[in-house]
Amino acid sequence: MKKDYSQGFSLIELLTAMTLFVIVSVIVFDLALSLVHHQEQMVAMQSMFNDSSYAVEYMGRMLRMARKADDDSCIPLGENYINPGNDSNRIQFLDYERNCRVFSLVGGQIHEDIGENGVPITSSNHTIQNLSFAIVGDESDTQPRVTISFQVVKPDLDLSFRIQTTISQRNLNSL
Repeated sequence: MKKDYSQGFSLIELLTAMTLFVIVSVIVFDLALSLVHHQEQMVAMQSMFNDSSYAVEYMGRMLRMARKADDDSCIPLGENYINPGNDSNRIQFLDYERNCRVFSLVGGQIHEDIGENGVPITSSNHTIQNLSFAIVGDESDTQPRVTISFQVVKPDLDLSFRIQTTISQRNLNSL
């Protein structure tokens, strides 16, 4: 009986098939890894956006409802907002319940102080940089506006974006 060797694979055919399989596997694995990294970036960006959106909305609501000072307990008489010590990274004002409020940048987070109690209003999962409160039109004939701007950064994923908005008081400039 004669053996038929024509039905098997040669060593060259087997090595070629294995090489193609390895190349395709590496490409698919690299693509999957890239997709996972991209998904991680998108989740982090969404978290950063949600957190900063909350902070802007919260600060905006408080600043819109601020009161013009009728005494010198928090800010100078007749003022709406001040940057304490001419520091544009901080803003101080009298809120609608007559509490003295301060927003500032502390340790990479936006921080709110009400009297002696202070809490961060942004997450420690990312860093806030370049917080600025620009007060415009604080004269008696002009309704004051506050422009809030800051940058949100997540260095480990090389993500960042800048946010800016302008707020004016809900009530007209009156005591």
